[in-house]
Amino acid sequence: MEDNRIWVDKLVLDWNVRSQSSSETSHKDRMRAYELWNHAESILNSNNDELHRVDAISTLKRCLNQRLKFIEYVYGFREISLELSPKGYLELLETFNLVRPLMLKKLMTVRNDIEHNDAEPPSIERCMELLDLSWYFLKSTDGFLAWRQDDFIYYDVDDDGRETQYWINVTVDFDLNHKFNVRGWVPNEIVAIEPFDGAVELFVDSIGKNKDRWPNKSIHGDKLDSDIYFSGILGENSKFKHQVLRDALSIF
Repeated sequence: MEDNRIWVDKLVLDWNVRSQSSSETSHKDRMRAYELWNHAESILNSNNDELHRVDAISTLKRCLNQRLKFIEYVYGFREISLELSPKGYLELLETFNLVRPLMLKKLMTVRNDIEHNDAEPPSIERCMELLDLSWYFLKSTDGFLAWRQDDFIYYDVDDDGRETQYWINVTVDFDLNHKFNVRGWVPNEIVAIEPFDGAVELFVDSIGKNKDRWPNKSIHGDKLDSDIYFSGILGENSKFKHQVLRDALSIF
């Protein structure tokens, strides 16, 4: 069956989200940043003269760069960045609610000033503050980096907080340019075969109403006759891909 396009009201992206499964990443690559951080700490603890502080700041920048490159390797955020996404990588991560870039940019600025202008390194007190800041950055990114969230579900709840019969499962194939496979049950009134404002485009390979696909009430008996089941892939709109991945990352 050829793919058909449907549009689903974006209100489904306001539903609750929970994990279905995740993939473990390379422990060695994740710990490499900590090895660099430990080296920077040992430098500052052994000697706080100017050259040692320069070495410590350089090592901290290597620490952050390694972690940022590993984040991009795991998730490939640049590939689904928004049309108006900021050019800086820290600012891009901020759009996914992953980092607050201001203090980290200060470390980068200090290191660049030392490297390009032979500037004097910060005081030992300031170096220790930057060391702590880098440690908190590593800790704050460990969760979503140790386990890549690639299978999760949006689910609807009623006014009493009980789950309804509606849900959408999303599986992200990070090795296929962020292909978002989707399947689920939604009410008929939020689905259309023509685009409308605030709608999420889906390419479906299977779709149908409950009464037509499962007339036997012993199967999917909790569904209305008009409820729709579908499976397919998310359209190429970067805004919605960005939001779906941001929602997945919020699970951690």
